Amino acid sequence: MKYLKYITLALMIAFSSCNMVNPLEEELDEIGNDFNQEINYTLTDDDYNALNDHILYRDSSNVEIADFIVANKYLTNEIPSTEYLPILLEVLWPNLEGAKANITFNFNGEAPAELTKIAAAKSYTIDHSDYEKIDSTLGFLNYFAPPYIPGNYIPNILKHNVKYEGTPDTVVVEYQYSDNQVKVDFTKQINAEFSEFFDDSNLGLFEKIDLKGSQSWKYVPKDNGAALINGYDDKIFDNEDWLISPVIDLTEVTNTHLRLKHNVRYYENESLQLLVTTDINSPAKEANWSDYQINNPGTEIDEYVYSNFYNLTSYDGKKIKIALKYTSSADASKAPEWSVSEIMVGNYDYKVVGGGNNYFVQHYYQFDSINAKWLPIEDITRLNKNDFEKFDLPANAFSESLPAKDYISEFADEFYPNASVEDEVYFVYDYDDGSIHTIADKLKKTETGWLSTYSYVQEVTEPYRRTNGTWKFDPSEILEMGEEDYQIIIDYVNSVPEYAEKNTSEFENSEYYFGASAYFGNFDTRPGSFSDDFSSWEEAIKTALLEGFLPNKYPNATKFVNGVEVFYYITFETYNGARQNYTCIFGVSKDAPNPEFYLIEGPNELK
Repeated sequence: MKYLKYITLALMIAFSSCNMVNPLEEELDEIGNDFNQEINYTLTDDDYNALNDHILYRDSSNVEIADFIVANKYLTNEIPSTEYLPILLEVLWPNLEGAKANITFNFNGEAPAELTKIAAAKSYTIDHSDYEKIDSTLGFLNYFAPPYIPGNYIPNILKHNVKYEGTPDTVVVEYQYSDNQVKVDFTKQINAEFSEFFDDSNLGLFEKIDLKGSQSWKYVPKDNGAALINGYDDKIFDNEDWLISPVIDLTEVTNTHLRLKHNVRYYENESLQLLVTTDINSPAKEANWSDYQINNPGTEIDEYVYSNFYNLTSYDGKKIKIALKYTSSADASKAPEWSVSEIMVGNYDYKVVGGGNNYFVQHYYQFDSINAKWLPIEDITRLNKNDFEKFDLPANAFSESLPAKDYISEFADEFYPNASVEDEVYFVYDYDDGSIHTIADKLKKTETGWLSTYSYVQEVTEPYRRTNGTWKFDPSEILEMGEEDYQIIIDYVNSVPEYAEKNTSEFENSEYYFGASAYFGNFDTRPGSFSDDFSSWEEAIKTALLEGFLPNKYPNATKFVNGVEVFYYITFETYNGARQNYTCIFGVSKDAPNPEFYLIEGPNELK
């Protein structure tokens, strides 16, 4: 089958009906076999690079456009495919006159106005003063956590802090949240970063070093376990004994304090020391230690009490070791007995039970002017770091290497598991192309899953054709009708009562109103094979195509695509004792939905 340049010739010849004419036969014979060729091709990185070179070759002033294409590997509304792809196609296929090429390329389209508005919504960040007004617990935490549910408090915060200006208004509320139940004890204490309870005979994580004397730190089963040292054994001995902790990491700790639980008998000034160093890799005797004197707790036998809080804030953000140093002298009148059952190091503040692991949340709210209050928008989800982590994604933003289209439907299933077909939801997320952009996308639930209505960068396929020695964008449809196409007409006839009544065919794959047969793949033009409602078989076929076939085959048809008029080249077969092929050209007179078509020319007999 060979086709000619109907778009140009259509302006020369107009047919009011499908009459058997063949004015183009002579020109058809001049066209080579390349006209039949159809190419399906996806641009590669090399193609974008080549396009860059040829744009500059044609016009060296287009440096900005050329550099953009080679850097980003996509086209935009400002760099239209219909203008720039033909440049590349002339290089790839310079001689395929009449050939069609379906070109797939990367396209960054302009977001619909609705999505742009969502992505650009103004924000309100809940700060310390907001939390403090709600509750002293939240004022201390500066984040929400159960039992403090954000939705119970945010409307009132917005009421007092965001002015409603009389038009539909949307605000992104930003706050910190923890999934963990929380309670704050407002008695100050150490929230331990490191603790030791000496509840095993190996003295826990501590290392003992005996530098003088035969006495040594040892485990005793007192107060659920303790480390004990005593320089007296029938008499007083000279001793120097250290108990040294492992490295304690305070890099994320502020307001660091230390507290002991201990028992001291026969207290001797300067015999008991608490030492701290940042020389974590040095031997004990060579390290630079800071000395904190242990005061006399005045304890009785087996009575364990907590010491004062030792202020170690100078070590905030550092790594340290601590040591318990014991000394006794044979010249002294007494030797202390010192046992320690607990050491706690960490942030000194109110005790938080639960909470923690809080993360950044952005929730959309809209003003309800009828009830004069702010309400959450439940069908907009703002993805955050926590959401990306739940899906084990390696970043907190989508990008070229982590495309949203590969994951966004999974997020929709996760957040809206009970959604019904036709439900629509919105997702807002960050996209990283060297800088961070906020992108909004609307997804619709279908029978097969979620369908995105917008992607930041998506693959687009467009048709191009080479005519008159030039590649041009050509959205026209060229179709040689097959069995399924004739069946469309048959099904249409059976759906229209007055047509079905006149359809005397006994077969599901044939009808006698227009004379279409899916079985034979043609129109039967013999007298009596179509309804006498028509004066000729040409009129029957023209009506069948305009009314029954084209609107059902192309329900989304529009007169123009990207400013180019769309034509439909429909080839069909007839039978009147011999088989004959004809082609008609149609245009769109009314855009979808419910498109309408008109006949431009045809049929033309093709031999």
